[in-house]
Amino acid sequence: MALAENELLLKNVRITTFGQQTIYTAKSFPGGNDPTPYYSLNAILGKDHKQIPEIEAHMLKAANKKFGDKKGAAVLKAAKLIGKVPLRDGDIKADYDGFEGNMFLSARTAADKGRPQVVDNLRQPVVAGDKNAPYDGCYADLIISFYGYDKGNNGIGCGLKVVQFRANGERFSGGGKPADLDDLEEISAPADEDDINS
Repeated sequence: MALAENELLLKNVRITTFGQQTIYTAKSFPGGNDPTPYYSLNAILGKDHKQIPEIEAHMLKAANKKFGDKKGAAVLKAAKLIGKVPLRDGDIKADYDGFEGNMFLSARTAADKGRPQVVDNLRQPVVAGDKNAPYDGCYADLIISFYGYDKGNNGIGCGLKVVQFRANGERFSGGGKPADLDDLEEISAPADEDDINS
């Protein structure tokens, strides 16, 4: 079945959910004002990824559809300045594995819209922990959709439709960059409970 006009098959990106496994279980974003649970991920792609022009074209098309051909480009430009677009520079999340020096694309779908299809390399449905199930740090292909919105600020959103495992990659830790053990002092084992509390 052909992709819809606003959909894109994005190939060979690394994915992360910051250890939350939100491609399998919908969760609300911590610290946000929106209690809606979402299925979500971030796709990390090189700044030279060959599909970046396609992503840019889809964002413009979504802006034109929502805000009109005369305003679409201006709305998209303004949305980029305030980070209300799905494709952004990974250097703003440089503390997290894989982001520095790359681009990233955020995609999400509200739980009430249904869970994205999550499949292995042979297009068979999988759950977390299955052989060739997508995980944080692996390479994947995605089917995503683009849309304009005017709730809060004007912007462009990206829906998550399908996540397909493509290849293994080094697992991400789920948090920021790993801590440097040199920041710790060497301590001897406490002799008793009094030493622990002192």
